[in-house]
Amino acid sequence: MTARADRNMYGWQEWHYCGCKDPTTAGAGDKQAIVLDPARPPRGKNLAAATLGVLSRPHPESVAGTPLAYGFDRATRVFTLRWSVKRPGGKGRFGAGAITEVLLPHRQYPKGYRVTVAHGRVRSRAGAPVCGSAPAPGPARSP
Repeated sequence: MTARADRNMYGWQEWHYCGCKDPTTAGAGDKQAIVLDPARPPRGKNLAAATLGVLSRPHPESVAGTPLAYGFDRATRVFTLRWSVKRPGGKGRFGAGAITEVLLPHRQYPKGYRVTVAHGRVRSRAGAPVCGSAPAPGPARSP
């Protein structure tokens, strides 16, 4: 479902944090929870690490232009983002200093990441969300 949301550039969120007695939950809360007991630290058997691994995905935080496509390949851990610097609505363009920000979760890239940007440059420090400016349309990839 997360890949389908990416293909359609449709935002989503997972909000079932704990195995609490939540009246909006269908079924047992601890079956959907990321943290089973909110009174204990979120680690070890109290953390659904596999679920968190699926839900923790790279994504664009802000795009200086019009997003054309983005997606994350879980097998290769490659995130790809393509956008146009044209403003939504088609009137005008974002300038060379405009910043696009991509969030790259540590859970997906515990040993760091490599960024490739076409028609722009990376402006963030290592370990930070990737910030880039692009004077022309271009893809960004992070293996």
